[in-house]
Amino acid sequence: MKRNISGMVFCLWVLAAIYPVFSYQWPVEQKTIIATFGQNFSGGFYRGIGIAGKGADVRPIDKGELVFYHIDNTDSGNLPSALGSYAVVEHEKKIRSLYGHLDLGNEMVSGGKTSFGPDDTLGTIGESGFTEGARLFLMVLDTEFQQAVNPYLVLPRVEERNRPAIRSVMLTSKNSVINLPVSGTITGGPWEVSAEVFDASSFVNYFCPTAPYRIAVYLNGQETFQFAYDALKEKDGIPRIYPSPDLSHAALYAGDLRMKLGSINPNKGMANLEIIVRDFAGNERTQSFQFRVN
Repeated sequence: MKRNISGMVFCLWVLAAIYPVFSYQWPVEQKTIIATFGQNFSGGFYRGIGIAGKGADVRPIDKGELVFYHIDNTDSGNLPSALGSYAVVEHEKKIRSLYGHLDLGNEMVSGGKTSFGPDDTLGTIGESGFTEGARLFLMVLDTEFQQAVNPYLVLPRVEERNRPAIRSVMLTSKNSVINLPVSGTITGGPWEVSAEVFDASSFVNYFCPTAPYRIAVYLNGQETFQFAYDALKEKDGIPRIYPSPDLSHAALYAGDLRMKLGSINPNKGMANLEIIVRDFAGNERTQSFQFRVN
């Protein structure tokens, strides 16, 4: 049965009341997106989006005041040198945007400019700091609520061709691991669901897996798992996905692409397991499995 996961639109309404959805501009003309918010990155969540394009001009997503900049290879104390050279701009409603791996513009470094409009240039995309090649790291911070916000929530929507991928779906219990589809029967009881889930970037001609936006799991039409990559906020010192505060990185990822998708406890008889994944452009992938439970 074809199903969509628009039920989480309520969460988007709540966020829209806080953030000016789609009111900002992209910081670059060519939107070559190679990393997305929430994806598995170096043992943690990627907290922004990555955009390729060495030497491309970088503008602020909205007018604002420069609150900090850092030049790579200078004495930075405890500052996050992995970002290389970067700048932080504060906008209305206590929203800040961070631009990492920049070649900072002379107007900022030597000119003492502190106010930037949407047509001003902060610098160009570089490759300083910890990065695989030249890319812009864009992070959007809500300082009032102390969380990192998915930049896709506040930037104009970008058209994308590819549907997300769902591969290697597995059921795991204490004593068994089953790869779906399965031709025989499975025993009743709790099973953990996992799968390789990703959204391959359509902006480059090589394999570049990024995170989707929403994932939902249904057992016999009943929702058993659902979340969206809306924001990251720390709880007990651990970053967690909001609006699913219990989804830490360890609770969500089991490998580079493998994700833990909750648990099911099917009753005896025929069972139908359905996984639905959607990206921010609206492309959706559904995969269904039927099996008998004894």
